[in-house]
Amino acid sequence: MKKEIEMFEDSIIPLVDKRMEEIDAAISLLQRRLKKSPEGVLYGSRSHSKWQWQHLLDSGRRLYLPQSEMNLIKGLAQKKYDGKVLSDLLKQRDALNRFRKAYVPSNGEIAYDSMPAEWQAVVEPLIPQCDAFIESWVRVRYKGKGIEGGGLKTGNGELVRSKSEIIIANVLAGMNIPYRYEFPHVMKVDDGVECRNVKFYPDFTCLNVRTRKEVLWEHFGLMDNPDYAQNALGKLDVYQRNGFEYGKNFIFSFETKVQALDVQKVKTIAERFLV
Repeated sequence: MKKEIEMFEDSIIPLVDKRMEEIDAAISLLQRRLKKSPEGVLYGSRSHSKWQWQHLLDSGRRLYLPQSEMNLIKGLAQKKYDGKVLSDLLKQRDALNRFRKAYVPSNGEIAYDSMPAEWQAVVEPLIPQCDAFIESWVRVRYKGKGIEGGGLKTGNGELVRSKSEIIIANVLAGMNIPYRYEFPHVMKVDDGVECRNVKFYPDFTCLNVRTRKEVLWEHFGLMDNPDYAQNALGKLDVYQRNGFEYGKNFIFSFETKVQALDVQKVKTIAERFLV
């Protein structure tokens, strides 16, 4: 079958995530400004060829504002503008959230993978075969958290933060499981005051080659430290609220001073969930 189109890697979701991050930052700024805005609402009208400003107070009292009150006029005008922009951005964020939940990136992979082997043998998929798909996944460029003051090298010469992460990285590489170290993922975080998009950097984003699905792997290395353990539980809660389910698209490992991570434990996890 002659190919009439060329399908590129679907980059819509990263663009949506970036836009949502920008919108959240703007929403936070506008909300802070509105809290500091003057009381009441500004109205303007033309009377006898002259423009007049009126100030409607929360009490219902209406006052005319002379030009000498220009600072107040500007403050109230800015308040009205900020409110309109905030309303527009909240609608944009809701629309992008709905899109983010409904949209499934695919160039035909889902349809192809759902077919029995006999059917796969007699069709030409729109997307590259597995090796090309993996190569494309591995080539994706990204900006991680960055490691200041050095770091520890894996067997591939990659810098990580701990000896346990060296173990995980080396096992993944040895089992030919593609991964990205500290690849950014945008998570929705609700602190009870506002809902924001926050970048999380799970230790490893792995690719299950068989299913072509990404699986996040977090390693919690100080679970006998109460503060660290509490923070880890908070992270797990965020992942769960963002649709990450243990054993499906999210896994984790942990250790304490008594129970250290070792190669066999990592292999057991990888064999169960990533191959």
